[in-house]
Amino acid sequence: MLLPERCSLRINGDICQLPTSYIVSINSQSGEYMIAAVCSSHMKKLENRLHVMQLEGSIPEGNIKFQPLKMVTTNCIKGINDDYIEIE
Repeated sequence: MLLPERCSLRINGDICQLPTSYIVSINSQSGEYMIAAVCSSHMKKLENRLHVMQLEGSIPEGNIKFQPLKMVTTNCIKGINDDYIEIE
């Protein structure tokens, strides 16, 4: 699954430029719903906003879950001439 590179939060209309650190989901009786990807700096602010939205009925009732992201990197092949094998 492809995730956003930046935090999902907007502060005073400006998009947060920090990289995502957590996947935010809600565990309800009918299932688990992914809500956002958020940086560690805005985690508490988003949690407070989600509680308000649950009280308003905008999003399902349930436990708000923050799951840390694990970054995986690989050594990519760059496709330079040395990477090709000549067959005769």
